[in-house]
Amino acid sequence: MAFGVRHMKKKKKLKEENLSLQILNKVKKIFDSKHWNYEDELSDYLGDFCRTLSILNEEEQELILMLTQKFLWIKESEYLKHFLHTFDAFISSYDFNNTKTIMLCPALPEDDFGKPKSSVDLLYKVKGRLSSLQEKYSDFNITYIDSPQFLCNVALEDTILCLIDDFVGSGETIERVKKYINDNEYSIDKLVVVSLVSMSSGKEYVKKLGIELYTNIVCEKGISGCENEETNRLIMEQIEKTIKVKDIYNFGYSQSEGLVKMIRTPNNTFPIYWLKNKQNANAPFPRS
Repeated sequence: MAFGVRHMKKKKKLKEENLSLQILNKVKKIFDSKHWNYEDELSDYLGDFCRTLSILNEEEQELILMLTQKFLWIKESEYLKHFLHTFDAFISSYDFNNTKTIMLCPALPEDDFGKPKSSVDLLYKVKGRLSSLQEKYSDFNITYIDSPQFLCNVALEDTILCLIDDFVGSGETIERVKKYINDNEYSIDKLVVVSLVSMSSGKEYVKKLGIELYTNIVCEKGISGCENEETNRLIMEQIEKTIKVKDIYNFGYSQSEGLVKMIRTPNNTFPIYWLKNKQNANAPFPRS
């Protein structure tokens, strides 16, 4: 059990009485197999994960461990790599029909204008390598705008508007961006989405909007369609009752059943991982 205490640093000691040696060893094995940091300068991921498990019974702990084996954590340092893979897939397979201008734009709905969203951060990273991107895809003119609110200032003829984001969960954000474009009657013939990671359900939702979505990683729901689905759903319902999850976030926003952490954990992920409150004081991947 030593590792469970060794990485606590100055935080309060782990309540180990509810964690068996077997559970503790399984946690460490998962972290090691995924090459996750135990801690960094600001967070004690391993310790907080164990503290979160300690508020659950053994059956609930086993479910969280099973789900965590499927958990995806994309580090900020990996963003550009995933973007380049996805953008290359877009360039390679999209029917441009002689269109030569690609305008990158963060996937921001109107009520997020001016906010420090992850799509804005992704564009910032891409802008830093824009000259290299342009050199690689020299057949195209690659440009950008910092927000859909600036569409009124640019020419859109013979241009593909490429909305970029780090994560597509339910697909509702893309729908809201499209609504803003339509409400303002911007003449955009070609609209695509490039995302680092997408939920399969969100990708299908975007497809129904008539928009092509390119993504480097597609994630399936964590419980639905999996072995022991009915039993696991009941266990997760009890977990979320224990930590007092609001109805809107049951099984993740839009019941996405996500198992994803980006720079910021999407609210589509199961709340046990990110909801920090009195009942779940040590959520390992909090959103704030």
